Amino acid sequence: FFYHFKNFKINLRVSNNQLILYIQYTQYIYIYYMIQNFFKVLKQYRKFKTRSTIKEFWLFHLISVVIIFILIIIDSSVNFKILGNIGVLTTIYSIFIFIPSLSVSVRRLHDVGKSGWTILYVLIPVIGVIWLLALFSRDTMPEKNKWGGNPNLRVF
Repeated sequence: FFYHFKNFKINLRVSNNQLILYIQYTQYIYIYYMIQNFFKVLKQYRKFKTRSTIKEFWLFHLISVVIIFILIIIDSSVNFKILGNIGVLTTIYSIFIFIPSLSVSVRRLHDVGKSGWTILYVLIPVIGVIWLLALFSRDTMPEKNKWGGNPNLRVF
């Protein structure tokens, strides 16, 4: 699979039994790593008092959105719906993913130095969502804060 768009080339290849997405001008992105990260966040669904990296946060939500799109396609093709247009599989997945998504969001807010209660800004129409997206996109605080050390640092 090859795609070219304004000096931006995307190749999808199989190498050493791994599916590799190659984006020129950036780096290799291993699908395996993304899925491994997704399951790491699922396993940490009870941890609300630590920090998570920006990569962990966005990769989790990227995989989650891809899964939701796949489930929407399955729901609509099989006509597997309840209450009009709500898909059964999508609803089950959304209920399943709510707590891990909340957990990784709170940990991401901790990573930028904000309290987990800041997630309630989402209740403010439009402005709250934009403010949270800005906070989620901020870089990690390099120093230790009250929720732990920098998750990007490795101690050998």
